[in-house]
This record gives sequence, C-alpha cells and structure tokens, in this order.
Amino acid sequence: MKHPLNPSDFYFCEVQQADAAQYTLTGPLVEESEVILEACRTDWRTWNKRAENLKTAALLRSENECTTPRAVVVKYSSGSNNIYLSTLGEFTNTEKGFKTLGAIIANAGIPCKALEQNPDEIFFFQDNKLLFPRQAAKRMVKADGRKSLTIYVYSPRPLDDLLIEPNMPKLTLRTGTPDTELVINGKPVEIAGKDYNRADFRELPLLQGWNCLEISMPESTPDDKLQGHFFCDNRADYLPQVRASYVNPEAK
Repeated sequence: MKHPLNPSDFYFCEVQQADAAQYTLTGPLVEESEVILEACRTDWRTWNKRAENLKTAALLRSENECTTPRAVVVKYSSGSNNIYLSTLGEFTNTEKGFKTLGAIIANAGIPCKALEQNPDEIFFFQDNKLLFPRQAAKRMVKADGRKSLTIYVYSPRPLDDLLIEPNMPKLTLRTGTPDTELVINGKPVEIAGKDYNRADFRELPLLQGWNCLEISMPESTPDDKLQGHFFCDNRADYLPQVRASYVNPEAK
C-alpha cells in the first residue's frame, strides 16, 4: 500500500457535524463489486459524551442493531475496465478528510491529477462555516507592531447595499481576538460585536466577484487567535457559493 491508513484517519465526529456520507450503496451492481470502504455501524456522536462504563456496551448494542447496507466506496470491474462508485459527499469538508480521500484514491490506483493547491491552504466549507486554513497564521506579515493576513473572497452577488432586495445574505467574519482590524477593498470595517476571545464583523460589504480582505491584529497575539471563519445566519444557500484564496485569482 503506497499510503498506509489507520482507523484514526476515518474518525471525523469530533471535527465535523455533517455525516461524511448521507447514503450507502446496495443492489446487484454492489453485490458484484469489491467494497473498498464501509460506513461505521454506529453513530459515535451519540455516545461520545457518555460515561465510559456505559459507552462500550452502548456501542456494541448499536453495532449489533445496525442492519442497513454500509458500502460507501465500491469498485466494479468489467474486463479491463474499472468503475468506482462513492457516496462520500461530505468527506472532504476538512483537511483530514481531504488527505484521507487522496490516500484512498492513490491506493486504489485511480489516475488522479496532482492538486495545484496544498490542502493546508484550502478554506474548507464545514458545518455551515467557511473556515480559515489551520496554517493561516504562518502567512501573516509583521510590520509596525502588528501582523496581517491578506485573503481574497469571492461573492456571487453584491452585498454592499442591503436595501437592494429583502432577505439579502448577511455575511459575518469571526476571529479569535477583539483586537482584530479588518479592511475590505481598501475601506475599514467596524467591529459589530466582541468579547475577550472573539471579534465579529457583520454584514460584510462585499462586491460581486473577488474582494481583498486585510485582517490584522497586534504582533503579540497568539497564532491560534487567527482561527477565523465566515458564516451566514440568514441565508443557508449563500455561503456554499463563497470562495476564498490567499492569491488573487484575477491576477493569475
């Protein structure tokens, strides 16, 4: 095996709320296929917070009660041709899942073009949030007692005039320190809410297309305080269309 995988590589219930797969596979085609990956027979999220003396028995019972098909990745072979089927729709919502799926594809021998982007630099959409990459702090630039990060955010529609239509998406950026400052397309944005461990910038005035966001905080701020994310409380359909990048795509 080119890329060894361990059981821990498939444990996601503490890093995302969404199911890695919403469906499983069954039927004649699956019966004639090689099952590469199966879903777990129990929902670990149900038992994670229970007492240890109850958890083991509860897990064993729920596994024994599971009667549904569990195949989520299968390989069907016909002559020299191979067809791979997968239902892992929410598997790559995190850096961990992204890397695990890449290893599965490589181990299966599936031809796959190498990614141009490092998974450590991807803004993942997870649990209705667009998350900053875990290594984002390493890209901050220090100057004049502050450190700053520049990112580019794509909006499919303008958000700079909330009176254009009712129920306009209201996008929020949250960071881990109240000392955060934000500039969007050269214009400062005021903090709308804060406490000792967060700052919220609400109703971000993004233009349609790519926007330049400059995020800064005191140079002494611990790196983990940059753990920011975007969310949109009033329009669930908007955030999945938002994209973010360290590099201005329009300058490529």
